Amino acid sequence: MNGRPNRFERKPVAAGIIVTLLCLGAVEIVIRIGVAWNVLPYRVYPTNREPQFWADIDPVVGRWRYPNATFRNVFPCFDETYRTNSVGARDPERALRSAAPQRVVVLGDSFTEGWGVARGDRISDILEAETGIEHLNFGTSSWGTIQQWLYYREYAQHYDHSAVFLLLWPANDFHDNDPDHQNPGLYRPYLRKTADGHEVWYTVAFDRRFTGANSAFEIVKNTIDNNWYLANILRTAVRLIKDDVLLDATGPDNDYDNFTATDIDRLLFVLGEITTIAGDRPFYIITIPSERDVAFAQRQATGALAAGPSVARNIATGKTTSGFHLIDTLETFAADAGNVQIIDLLPAFIADAEATGRSFGDYTHGCDYHWSATGNRVAARALLELIYPQSME
Repeated sequence: MNGRPNRFERKPVAAGIIVTLLCLGAVEIVIRIGVAWNVLPYRVYPTNREPQFWADIDPVVGRWRYPNATFRNVFPCFDETYRTNSVGARDPERALRSAAPQRVVVLGDSFTEGWGVARGDRISDILEAETGIEHLNFGTSSWGTIQQWLYYREYAQHYDHSAVFLLLWPANDFHDNDPDHQNPGLYRPYLRKTADGHEVWYTVAFDRRFTGANSAFEIVKNTIDNNWYLANILRTAVRLIKDDVLLDATGPDNDYDNFTATDIDRLLFVLGEITTIAGDRPFYIITIPSERDVAFAQRQATGALAAGPSVARNIATGKTTSGFHLIDTLETFAADAGNVQIIDLLPAFIADAEATGRSFGDYTHGCDYHWSATGNRVAARALLELIYPQSME
């Protein structure tokens, strides 16, 4: 060797830049392959100045959808276009008045809305098709039960209806009601205790809310994230870390029991208000299990968990799951209310898994925890058997 420095040694800064770019290029290629194979998540972000599909546009509930709007929701495992009716619901056009003897108001969050699922494959659409009874879907992503109650109070109750369904997802519905787990800059209703009970309050004034229109900076950022997959993945990772679904390691090993006394106080107040508005109409509270809940119940059923009542008996009968504090609390509430029924979907998913050999991932999109068309069908089948048995004959 002659001891002369090579080109990289003569220009270390340039060499470092080249190596970095090569490494980033290699990482970008690997990520693009992962996205193409549905191994890694990728999301398309809006790149125009038009308001988004969902926005804080309602003075009562905050987040709602624009009427007669269209939105294409693209994930690695689904590509679905949403459309709203004249009141902003992702549903067919519905009349306020109806001569039909039965009509159901359905409340909930993104599971009810049908995240990533075609409209005909959602639980409410399946129930409507099987029974011939209109199921008015007012579910909206990122809603908590406070917003569901307020929407029912202000809007949905004015539609002729004979029953109310509320789909409760314990994995994040408690966090959706908690201002400590939400962006304080969003216009969103919360509850707080007063001398007389509870009052609704908002963290920002309605006229100071974020309206949903993308700024020039956001358009540039979204364009970069749509085309630079590494940036897209990093943005998704940050979102997932902040997601309320990711629970503290110190919490219980199921989502049904992951709540505080304040959480349950808020929930029971809201359910009581809905019960009052519903009057003599049947009110069904339908709990949605997460993967953690199913795994917990299966371990309990096989004897892996000794504490608490056995779930196995309830799985076999298809009745409400025992052994979860939330379900026990809801059952007590229902018994006191009189016209409320609790339906837990966890036994239905466990029974289906045992009968078909499906894993929990088969009920979801795979790259996303929401129900796929299969998950919606399993849930709808359980409700058909428990609420509309005549439709099964």
